Amino acid sequence: MWQQFLNDGTYNAVGLASYANLQGSNNYGYGTNIFAQSGHVYGFAVGGMLEVINPFLQPGMRYLDGPISYANLPVSQVTSPAELYLEYQLPGAVQVDIGRIFLDNPWMNSYDDSFLTSATFQGALVNYQMTDYWRLSAVATNAYQEFSADNYFNSQTVY
Repeated sequence: MWQQFLNDGTYNAVGLASYANLQGSNNYGYGTNIFAQSGHVYGFAVGGMLEVINPFLQPGMRYLDGPISYANLPVSQVTSPAELYLEYQLPGAVQVDIGRIFLDNPWMNSYDDSFLTSATFQGALVNYQMTDYWRLSAVATNAYQEFSADNYFNSQTVY
């Protein structure tokens, strides 16, 4: 059982770097994401992702000198468990993730290419594979707010 739990998992690390220059407001950041998910044992798995941003040299506020405050890049060290979840999977039919989860759908998106940190959600995600080509998804979260004041389709909507 422990062999299946450890050996059948998914593990990876990704290096990150970003620089922003917007009308004189510029900044940089760098770091890594370390992701791990165990193998499924009796349908259950655990997973998580640790984000480490600016671990050695912090850019600080010294480059933020223009009219636009570019707060999307952290200016200090950030170490955060971005994801931490319990997953249940019935292969080919149902997958349930509960905890601090990464979402990617047209209305709720945890990823923005200008951010170094992820915007994960606390809640549950249920996927039901209806056919080979159709999947029904349900999401329940404790809070959600659009990137912009416009609650309709906008430049942050992935459609």
